[in-house]
Amino acid sequence: MDTSAIDQEFRELAIKCLDKTATEEERKKFDQIYGQLLKRHAVWDSKLMGEETNTENLIFQSLIDNVRKYKNRKRTFNLYRYISAAILLLAISAGIYFIRFREQAVVKADQSVVIHAGSNKAVLTLANGHKIILDQSNKGEIARQSGIRISTTDHGELVYDISSGPETNTGNTSGLNTIETPSGGEYQVILSDGSHVWLNALSSLKYPATFPNKGGRKVELKGEGYFQVAKNKSNPFQVYTGRQTVEVLGTHFNIKAYKDEADIRTTLIEGSVKVSAGQQSVQIVPGQQAVLDARHALNVRSADTGSAIAWVNGDFVFNSEDMGSIMRSISRWYAVEVIFKDNLTDKKFTGTISRYKNVTEVLNMLELTGLVHFKLEGRRILVMK
Repeated sequence: MDTSAIDQEFRELAIKCLDKTATEEERKKFDQIYGQLLKRHAVWDSKLMGEETNTENLIFQSLIDNVRKYKNRKRTFNLYRYISAAILLLAISAGIYFIRFREQAVVKADQSVVIHAGSNKAVLTLANGHKIILDQSNKGEIARQSGIRISTTDHGELVYDISSGPETNTGNTSGLNTIETPSGGEYQVILSDGSHVWLNALSSLKYPATFPNKGGRKVELKGEGYFQVAKNKSNPFQVYTGRQTVEVLGTHFNIKAYKDEADIRTTLIEGSVKVSAGQQSVQIVPGQQAVLDARHALNVRSADTGSAIAWVNGDFVFNSEDMGSIMRSISRWYAVEVIFKDNLTDKKFTGTISRYKNVTEVLNMLELTGLVHFKLEGRRILVMK
């Protein structure tokens, strides 16, 4: 039988196996052809299959979609083999082959330790130095400052209510408040002007309880924050990150400015922003990203906005993202230490998963590629080939 006929028969059998309509004889035939395909393409052939990393990224998301679709079905036969068959089927249809899927992807872990996802938690430091722990047990009014009511909600929001305070502000911002999220924490702040800020793990925002009427609404960010800025054409909103300043009138944007990342990335979702660093300045429009690299060069490029703000919507979205960056995100969110036992930091992955899953589920997703493996030792993750 020629290879095209084998591929056609494999397609038909794979569909039946996935739909659970295959007979026992058809399942055995499927296993036989599956083995032939594994032998035929055991070594990556770039002429036939294309560049390896690009091919991996092309079909990896389909693997995740299939895992989600079939994971709750009764496993009357080897589930992962048939999921990999579905992806192989997709590859055959595209004229490429990708047989790198393991029949099992189970992270080796210390069963006594379950590492859960992060949650709403932060520490608020008032202008007088008083610290308030913000968590699920702390609701309602927590402080008053310059007549401003400061409260928290059930949804992990810190709210500054100016309605009970003075209507004007002379501009005295010497007393600044700071909200900080730890590893495994996130929080939201609704500032006195109505601007809404989401803080990712290991991040902080410094700001006045009320903004002056002129001279700029100035805040300082460390880490990562997503901003929905209230419009005020006469009083620009400015975000300082230490190496750059972002100035807006009213817009939606994300800034990722962690110290352990080489670049500072400002991604615009809506409106217009000006990004300045030293003598450099760029204006970006929605769908663009300003990148300040380690050499202090400021450039503009097209952005994957969905990936940039996925964390705000409760997801990890990796789009050809290198393993080093992925594991730094996991380390911050799950409050774990990551150790690379092999040189895998530049390997690129594509996939999507809720960041409210426990860490083992996220690592299992990455292991399904067959390109990386993990071992959990307490709150330490070992990364290896």
